[in-house]
Amino acid sequence: MLFKRKKLKMIWGIKGKGKTSYLIGTSHIFSHSFRDFLEYHISKTESVVIEGPLDKEEMEKVVKTGIQSSESSLHDILNEQTIELMITKFINISLEKVIPSIREFSEPYLRAYYNTSIKDILKNYRHWMAFFSLWYLFLNLMDWKHSMDLDAFKIAHKLKKKVYYLEKIDEQIEALENIPLIKTVNFIKKIDFWESYIKNYEKIYLKGDLNKLISHTQEFPTRCESIINKRDPVLYERMYPFLERGDSVILVGITHISGIIDRAIKDGFHIIN
Repeated sequence: MLFKRKKLKMIWGIKGKGKTSYLIGTSHIFSHSFRDFLEYHISKTESVVIEGPLDKEEMEKVVKTGIQSSESSLHDILNEQTIELMITKFINISLEKVIPSIREFSEPYLRAYYNTSIKDILKNYRHWMAFFSLWYLFLNLMDWKHSMDLDAFKIAHKLKKKVYYLEKIDEQIEALENIPLIKTVNFIKKIDFWESYIKNYEKIYLKGDLNKLISHTQEFPTRCESIINKRDPVLYERMYPFLERGDSVILVGITHISGIIDRAIKDGFHIIN
């Protein structure tokens, strides 16, 4: 039986005076690859526009900032029960990938590994870096390994398309620094609900239901002023010339799409879903 690729439905055509551009709402890490879909659209357009730089040097700046300790760590804020629950959750997910005959022998090694690594992350990383380190580890364990942004970046270079960025890495770091600590803590405390959260997210995203997805992600740490409200107008202002000229594929995080489309409609662009 052939594997059937999922169709990307979180895409909108935006047409002004020039050619149509395609606005894609990305899930930065997802369970399915849309590489073929991205390559098809990128091959037919002049340029690719991405939120921010993805090259190794710029990513290292994010890591360098994120691993600098702050005055209060998540390890100091979270209670022991929550940290132990997290360690146990990661162990159990990992054990599911181990053949039954050696699970009993694997458990102590996994416990030692996660006990050390999770506590180290919580103690030494800034709250947003600690959260994303654990969140992406969790997604990886759940086989969410596909990056739409990185795929688009690589495809654009392969096809020799022009690549533009809407933000500088320093602007993105500033936004991350201002993610509310309390929102991050509250989401971590609900680690038991992470599996159902991503399963529902996957279903909604594949269905292409933007309004339901916005509602579903309200509790996620990045649904905040510094990430959404302050950046939406900036992202739109900087992508405006590409929308006006047309012939571009523009990728931004899915939670920015509503704000961008609302602004595009007010400016007289025609939206094609």
